[in-house]
Amino acid sequence: MDKQKYCTLTFNGRTIDELVKGYTTINVEGRFLSSNVLNSASTNADGEFLLSKRKAAKILTVHFLLKASSSKEFLSKTKKINEMLQSDGLVKVKFGDEEYYRMGVVSDISNPPYDSHQGVGSIQIYCPDPFAYSEIVQTTQEIKSEYPSFPVKIESIKTTISGAASKLIIRNETRGSKIILNYDFESEDLIEVTMETIKVNNVDKREILDFVSSDYLNFEIYSGDVITLSSNDPFAIEYREKVL
Repeated sequence: MDKQKYCTLTFNGRTIDELVKGYTTINVEGRFLSSNVLNSASTNADGEFLLSKRKAAKILTVHFLLKASSSKEFLSKTKKINEMLQSDGLVKVKFGDEEYYRMGVVSDISNPPYDSHQGVGSIQIYCPDPFAYSEIVQTTQEIKSEYPSFPVKIESIKTTISGAASKLIIRNETRGSKIILNYDFESEDLIEVTMETIKVNNVDKREILDFVSSDYLNFEIYSGDVITLSSNDPFAIEYREKVL
């Protein structure tokens, strides 16, 4: 089966269209234009004052057709689908007609008619994060994204120090943000920075982060941003493109 020809459903690494004979994903709702959630307050003048804006969570509705030759086979297939949709939490959800994945969990099911050997049902998938992500891209140069309005999801920034230093600054020259690391670095030290941890030679060293002067929690990179290191050493960035 060519998964890219239509919107096959891959849930937690398993493509249901391929593994359940007679199951076909026929349509997916909820992947298109996204609305905003606005928080506003009344004023003494005309209109209102906008306090905040955010993107709402997404609910995807997967419509499917299920066919079987008998009631027994039909029930067996629904049991298999039910098993494949189980998860302890958020898992990767991907469709054959797009390159990106989302993180979601099944929230509701509409079963096909029980008095027939074939019928249409639906699977509702709740995605608290409304964004979809690409697979990991690695670059040693400028970050490029088809969707420049959204920052990329940074997976890691890696470099090998070429000489001794007491400080390393990773700077987004375009945005003015920076990550400052204070440590007695030695030549050939391997530095890895992610949004969860900081490692030196594969050892957790989060304590070397300058929390006061760094923009660590708000460090973002957009398509075309210029990233520099104070050491002037080569570096590699792993990231995922991000899109609604």
